[in-house]
Amino acid sequence: MGELLLHNAKVYTSDPQNPRCEAIAVKDGVITAIGGEELRLNAGPDAEVMDAKGRLVLPGFIDSHCHPSLTVYRAALDLSSCGTIVEYQSAIRRYAREHPELPVIKGAGWFYTDFGGEAPHRSLIDAAVHDRPVMIYSGDFHSLWVNSKALEAAGLDDSVENPEGGVIARDENGRLTGYFNETPAVKVIENRLSAFGPEDYKEGIKKFFRDANSVGITAVHDAGVLFEEGWGGYGLMREDEYSLGVFLSNVIEPRAADALREAVALTVKRKAAFENAFVRLNTVKLFMDGVPEANTAVLEEDYLNEPGNAGKPQWNLDAFDEACRLADAAGWQLHVHCIGDRALRYTLDAFQKAEKANGKRDSRHIAAHLQLVNESDIPRMRELGVTAMPTAFWFEKSAMYYEVELNNLGKERADREYPMKSLFDAGVLTACGSDSPVSITTPVLDVDFAPLQAIQQGVLRANPLSDPHDMKNVSNPGERVNLERMIAAYTINGARANFAEDRMGSITPGKEANFIILDQNIFEIPPALIYKTRVLATYFRGKPVWGGAGTL
Repeated sequence: MGELLLHNAKVYTSDPQNPRCEAIAVKDGVITAIGGEELRLNAGPDAEVMDAKGRLVLPGFIDSHCHPSLTVYRAALDLSSCGTIVEYQSAIRRYAREHPELPVIKGAGWFYTDFGGEAPHRSLIDAAVHDRPVMIYSGDFHSLWVNSKALEAAGLDDSVENPEGGVIARDENGRLTGYFNETPAVKVIENRLSAFGPEDYKEGIKKFFRDANSVGITAVHDAGVLFEEGWGGYGLMREDEYSLGVFLSNVIEPRAADALREAVALTVKRKAAFENAFVRLNTVKLFMDGVPEANTAVLEEDYLNEPGNAGKPQWNLDAFDEACRLADAAGWQLHVHCIGDRALRYTLDAFQKAEKANGKRDSRHIAAHLQLVNESDIPRMRELGVTAMPTAFWFEKSAMYYEVELNNLGKERADREYPMKSLFDAGVLTACGSDSPVSITTPVLDVDFAPLQAIQQGVLRANPLSDPHDMKNVSNPGERVNLERMIAAYTINGARANFAEDRMGSITPGKEANFIILDQNIFEIPPALIYKTRVLATYFRGKPVWGGAGTL
């Protein structure tokens, strides 16, 4: 790889020591210098000189919590555009008719509120397709809805027991309804009946990478590869098929304490098997709770719509503490899904116990999503060196707020959701992830996990299609942050969250030449227009993986 000189640019570096420059010199995929016009004048005779034409250049974005391996489901039957049972049934019936070759019909995208206050029932799918198994994830991927044929094909009858941390729903007569709530329950059927093989997962991963490059992403953290076939998909990827860097989390499912050492040992084996020049596996993923739309997030107070239920942890707490202790002792970073305020409390308690048992180290354990947070736990996060991982696409008052959160949580809790400014102000390392392909509450762009949309929502706390000056659209406005902080959350803080700040996250000499060129300067336009900004070119390790010089 030769030299590249990008000049006549407005570069925002995400490096506080040298925040802005006009030119970037690259050799062999690494930034060798930043500066001004003198770099162009001193460029070698064989260097490719590219005129940025005064455009804004940023470091490549890092999506620090997403699920590329789950894209396979969105590429199949996608119900996310449906909103009623009749629409779901029509889409399922049509997809089955168009794909007679599929032995099992799979997909994702249904939502809890579309079933009249009830959980989805297998009979509703049976009415559309009764002769083949049908298995469809909810839009948040926390639940699975199947038909009677799927239960039969998986060999599941009414005697099957609920796994630790999950619920296999039954009716008043004890019969299976076809509703599996939370990952441990979902895996009971998925481990018996899978329609996707490693090749399918590989194609989904590659599609995610292409889409990611088109919106300026040059690194992702796959926050939990849920199935063996997903690992197989990564195993089939050739190094020349990577157009971005990948960080992986190995999921440790709820289990008894005596089985945890084996789970941690499996992470070691996977690290050896899957790491390469583009992939790093330093993290284990655990789920403390679920989601408030299914009344499975773990809260400090009961659900408004279900008195007596404040959510049940997916783990036995002693086993969770032991899992965190063992993984921390082995040097792994912990990445925990904790949406509810009590879930975060339990998670921080476990991190603190692990630190006491193993000694303090630079662990950067991650608490992801953080929909509800007790204010007293924010300084605890700082003291424990915890990384906060909010999902800025959810910073809005959309149908989710008005139809679910007000109903399930009540106005007081719904109006203090998703802290962001408080985390930054307290000195908590805060990075962002999309959680894609988990549903974005109100899709706006063709690639619905575009960081520029998330950056706008972090600044304005409203969906881009709504008026950010009308408070009925604005979620917790006191948690708005400035543009610089949102860019940091998607660049240098994302690198720090993944222990990669020495090689990515800012435009700094010695780091990988990961940068993007935008069609407008987001520092100079109204914040409400940031989401309309297009990525003209994405460079990964000095090579264009989206657009390039010809698109400027």
